[in-house]
Amino acid sequence: MQAFAWVFLLFIAKDIIMILGSVILIALGTRPVAAEFWGKLATFAFYTVMVVIIGFGPEIGAISMYYPQYTIPETFMFVLVVIAVVLTFVAFFSYIPSAIKQLKENTKK
Repeated sequence: MQAFAWVFLLFIAKDIIMILGSVILIALGTRPVAAEFWGKLATFAFYTVMVVIIGFGPEIGAISMYYPQYTIPETFMFVLVVIAVVLTFVAFFSYIPSAIKQLKENTKK
């Protein structure tokens, strides 16, 4: 379970970088990059995984605490988290080309 703490730090770091990037784009007079498909998919995956873990995770599951037969195995939980992490970083890197394009267009003006 302690490995998950590092994963959540990655999610937080990614969000901080996205916020700082948006602030920089605004400061330079450019609109922040609009949400894209991968970003929406990653957000959906993240929240779905969190609900599953909070509901059915070993040791912390609100439902599995009262109904232990519904506890999801740690391996399955790990796979879910890895999927959410991969989608999050795919989304993160998918925004970079759009941000660079907007910056280039802004410097031409």
